Amino acid sequence: MGSLLAFATLVLVVAILAIGLPKNPVVFVHNRSGRALENVRLRGSGFSETIPRIEAGETFVLRVAPRGKSGLAVAFDVAGEHREVPEQGTFEPRGGYRVRVEIGPDLEVAIDSRLGH
Repeated sequence: MGSLLAFATLVLVVAILAIGLPKNPVVFVHNRSGRALENVRLRGSGFSETIPRIEAGETFVLRVAPRGKSGLAVAFDVAGEHREVPEQGTFEPRGGYRVRVEIGPDLEVAIDSRLGH
């Protein structure tokens, strides 16, 4: 009986860890500009990440760890030109948020954040 209780407890703990813990936000950066982006910088509350290069048509995916509610600021260089976009969107450290950053042919940046699972 004792080993059955221990096994049931272990199964419960594994299930809680597998499905019960919320995840940090995932950021998808999609380059639709037709040109390579260099020094792509993503900043938010308590985090700053740099992606050295994203080729045309490529999507780069990373997880971030914001401190509290955050938006996302984006900066990058393309063909000798520097672009910066102030913080946009809203997401939280937990809850499985998915943040999509799309850099279009005109180098305009669209940021969309949603709860995702």
